[in-house]
Amino acid sequence: MDIEWPSSTNKGTALLRLMHQFDPDRILQDDYVSWFIDEPTTANLGDVKAFIKEDSEDPARAFSRIAYRCTILRERHIDEIIEDSIESGCRQLLLLGSGYDTRFFRLPSIRKHSVATFEVDLAVTIKEKIAVLEKRLGSFRQALHSSLSTSMMRILAPSRVVGLIRQVLRFTSGKG
Repeated sequence: MDIEWPSSTNKGTALLRLMHQFDPDRILQDDYVSWFIDEPTTANLGDVKAFIKEDSEDPARAFSRIAYRCTILRERHIDEIIEDSIESGCRQLLLLGSGYDTRFFRLPSIRKHSVATFEVDLAVTIKEKIAVLEKRLGSFRQALHSSLSTSMMRILAPSRVVGLIRQVLRFTSGKG
C-alpha cells in the first residue's frame, strides 16, 4: 500500500483497524479490513502487541498509541450507534467520508433489516474501494444484490451526492 499520509485518512484508519485485529484485548472484530491492506504492509506491521502495550516516554510513540486507541474506540462507538439506530427502525445509512469502511459487511443488522447503505468519499477513494471489492467479490454490484437479498450498498463520489439529495428532496416533497 502506497500511503500518502496527509491525504490518506482512509488508509491510516484501515491500517489501525487491521493492527487492532492482532490485539489480544480486541473490542472491534473486522474480518474485512485486510482486503484493503496489501500483504507487504501487513507483514511489516511487526510486533503489534508490543506497540499496543508499550509504555514509552517518546512523545511521538505515545501520540501514536493514543491515536490508535481513539480510532478504535470511535469505530466501536459509531458501530453501537448504528446498531441501536437500526434496531429503532432506521433503514438508511449514509456514511460520509467512508474511506475503506467495512460496516456493510461486518454489521449483521444492516443485512438483517435490509438497510440501504450509501457511502460517499472522494472519487479516487471510491475507485480504489470498488476495485478491491470487485477483486474479492467478483462482479461487485451483482454479488451485493444477489447474495444480500434486499440490502443494498451504493458507493458514490461527492459529485453524485448532489443528484441523490435532489432526488430525495423531490421524493419527500411529493414531487418525485
